[in-house]
Amino acid sequence: MNRREQIADGSVILGENLDGPIDREAILVTLDGSGETPIAEVCSFATHGTVMGGDNYQLSGDWCGIAASELEQKTQTFIYTNGGCADVNPRGRTRPSTFSVAEALAEEFVGDIESTRGSTNALDGDDVLTGAFKLIELPHKQGEIEAGKGRTARIQIHGIRFGPVRIVGFPGEVFGETAMAVKQAYASDVVAVNSYTTGGSAGYVPVREAYDTGGYEVRVSPYSEDAEDVLRHAFIELVKELG
Repeated sequence: MNRREQIADGSVILGENLDGPIDREAILVTLDGSGETPIAEVCSFATHGTVMGGDNYQLSGDWCGIAASELEQKTQTFIYTNGGCADVNPRGRTRPSTFSVAEALAEEFVGDIESTRGSTNALDGDDVLTGAFKLIELPHKQGEIEAGKGRTARIQIHGIRFGPVRIVGFPGEVFGETAMAVKQAYASDVVAVNSYTTGGSAGYVPVREAYDTGGYEVRVSPYSEDAEDVLRHAFIELVKELG
């Protein structure tokens, strides 16, 4: 669910915004071998792995780690990647944290993926394997400039194509609206837009509209309201470069 909840005084908190934008698409790519068991599966889905909060001191992959472990029992490799989830949290979070909620969400996700397996479309006739990267300059907030961090942050985004599937990623937090806009630009293709995928920790890149109301993501982001435009267009160009 979208977590940017606007309260009575107009400010935005980390809560529940049931009407907020969210990318609900789960992309599943299955790589088949000669046997009945797939060689590998790659999934892109947009939500934080934050059922377990700061009160939990046990190492955990949270709900998505639990789901990936279960799904991997039926294939050789299952890779879960987070899509445009900067402003998306899993539902059902409680305090104190409890693994039972994470396990329940994982079980629901596993069921969805297993039902999807039976309806996947064969992507034959395209054996291209290629990758690309692009250096972008994201404009800093004035406070970052005054702190001596420069007017922009130079960040590398990456993309990979195998067959007709194109995956692009940013080493930080991509908003759902950004991911959906990139996908819409290539609506007839299989395109995944992922967060956290290229190393480092580049932080949040909120959409321009988020700066009007503020909130956690805007507050902790080092970037100005112009940054998302730069990132979104760079993603679109990178997908094009992948062919």
